[in-house]
Amino acid sequence: MTPGIYQVKFVSNVQGEGWGVITVDRGRLHGGDMNYLYKGRFQVDGGKVTAQVQASNYTGQLTSVFGLLNIFDLNLAGTASAGTFNLSGNMHGRPDLRITISGTKKLDLA
Repeated sequence: MTPGIYQVKFVSNVQGEGWGVITVDRGRLHGGDMNYLYKGRFQVDGGKVTAQVQASNYTGQLTSVFGLLNIFDLNLAGTASAGTFNLSGNMHGRPDLRITISGTKKLDLA
């Protein structure tokens, strides 16, 4: 995943979809949406990506794609090219709660 600011779309098997923005740089990612902040780490090996991401609510409006949760961790894997990525996985400890995340680079970092 090349450094930059990405628009992300996420879809769960529970409650539909959502949109957000993340900054990707040197193995770390940070971002958010209207109600949650994201932070995490990722590794790239020849176009294959693994990531661990934590989402935490900051508004009190518990509207995650997994339902009424304040904080949760995701284990993700997938692929990346120069300006896009596609990851899928599940909530840590809950293989029944699955998510797919796609990202499109919108801006280079300064």
